[in-house]
Amino acid sequence: MPHSPISQKLTKAYRQRLDGYRARVQREALRSWPSLDDLPSAEWPERMAAVVSQAQTEAIRSTAGYLSAFLTAELGRRISAVRIDSGAYVGIASDGQPLAQGFQSPIIGLRSKLKEGASLEQAMAFGRERATRQAGMDLEAAHRSALLATISADDRFDGWQRVTKGTCGACLALAAELQHSLYFPAHPGCTCVSQPVVAGLSDHYPVPNGSALFAAKSEEEQDEALGPKAAALVRAGVIELSQLVEHEELDSDQPGFITQKPVDQLIAT
Repeated sequence: MPHSPISQKLTKAYRQRLDGYRARVQREALRSWPSLDDLPSAEWPERMAAVVSQAQTEAIRSTAGYLSAFLTAELGRRISAVRIDSGAYVGIASDGQPLAQGFQSPIIGLRSKLKEGASLEQAMAFGRERATRQAGMDLEAAHRSALLATISADDRFDGWQRVTKGTCGACLALAAELQHSLYFPAHPGCTCVSQPVVAGLSDHYPVPNGSALFAAKSEEEQDEALGPKAAALVRAGVIELSQLVEHEELDSDQPGFITQKPVDQLIAT
């Protein structure tokens, strides 16, 4: 609920910076991915843990800078800088385990595929895809957790709103809702960010909600975001965007993911 016209520009710049960190760790995951001959003694998990830890540190530093700049813009005066202790977030994977341990997962997945009878090419492709996805998720978990915890602990803020590019139905449906949770619903590859709400200020420049974002897209862009069938149902008024959100729970104590509900289930309900 921005009060200043500068605030949404700050959020856009912050998201672009995070996109750069994500692209960097994912490129490194692919570049350094071991060959099959190197797997028995692969140092890849430790190497990726170091790469992602560094990116986590930089992303959290950027998060503190973003929150400081956002407060300054909203309040119209210089404020004391927001500080975040990165030690609580750096070196930890999205599932809560140490990064080096977590990065064993793509290698284990590759070996499992081979045991199941997949070709070497298929198994390596599976491992690379999982490695790339995990590098991004581990990075994002750190700065998202740091941002939401900082917002919650600072009385100058009163919650947050999801700002999205509108590239999937689940994210569109949740856009702009005022939240106070320490959990940010996301999915692998999600590029949404949390924009803080500063307490006591009027909303002069509202964050667009999902319906507004969907309506602003061309029909082609709507089809690309939701898939042609789901987009057609929304355009026809058969379903609401809120019906596209589905929560997938994990077999652990860690938060699950959001995803877009399949069209067949939407029609059935």
